[in-house]
Amino acid sequence: MMRRCGGGGLLSAFGTSVHLAILAALLIFAPQPLFVYHLETTAPWGLSALADQQLGGLIMGVVGAAVYVAINLYALARWLMVAERQRL
Repeated sequence: MMRRCGGGGLLSAFGTSVHLAILAALLIFAPQPLFVYHLETTAPWGLSALADQQLGGLIMGVVGAAVYVAINLYALARWLMVAERQRL
């Protein structure tokens, strides 16, 4: 029994990656810290609250983007393989 693979998963993963990119950009390019509790928790690490926020946004953006690019490529490859098999 062949399982049908639709483009819904691919579209969902792409949509989620867009939200992730927007949030990462917001954290990276904000002119001031967005969360008050960062003002007290980052000093022991030698970071300002804004630097910590920007670092978090950068890590989320780079690592998250890499994961979602991999997911999107895998889903696209599966979708294309199923479409090719159905054509034959």
